Amino acid sequence: MLADVHTSTALTGGISVDALISDDLLDLAFNWLCQRRKDWPSSADAWRFRRNWFEEKARLREELLAGTYQVGLLDRVTLCRDGEQEEVGLWPARDAVVMKALAWLLQEHLPLSSRCMHLKGHGGQKSAVQQVLEALPQHQFVLSTDVKSYYASIVHLLLLDQLGGCLRKNPLNSSGQSCPAEDGRR
Repeated sequence: MLADVHTSTALTGGISVDALISDDLLDLAFNWLCQRRKDWPSSADAWRFRRNWFEEKARLREELLAGTYQVGLLDRVTLCRDGEQEEVGLWPARDAVVMKALAWLLQEHLPLSSRCMHLKGHGGQKSAVQQVLEALPQHQFVLSTDVKSYYASIVHLLLLDQLGGCLRKNPLNSSGQSCPAEDGRR
């Protein structure tokens, strides 16, 4: 599967901080946050962040441009979904906005495999099942996998190092201070 992806992180020009701090992109990411956290309790930081959006946006832009922006602490919270409890990581509202904006920028610049069925326009679950059914006659077994806590299992310092080739200047000032502890359980 990885053969479908060009693994080079050297992009022409890279992503600039100016692109990340554009009003349109930050406002779009802010609107995404508002939609995602609209039903959250009044004590959630998203509400204070929303009330002070214009000041927060100015502060974010200033910190990102100066290279002084630092990612806050990741909270671990337990959510109840469909009667099941699930522990998830929760970023502060301001970090969620910056990460969403950065994710959208990276999505435009990083190569994506056509086999990533979860991505919009790549066929989804139906296409994945169809591909498996087509391949069954040539294979005796099918292996279905899922990595528990996939994102938590990523070696974050390595990921930041790989993304460094895509960014003209790292806007997150992340010299490892924001990375989860690497405990060797990979």
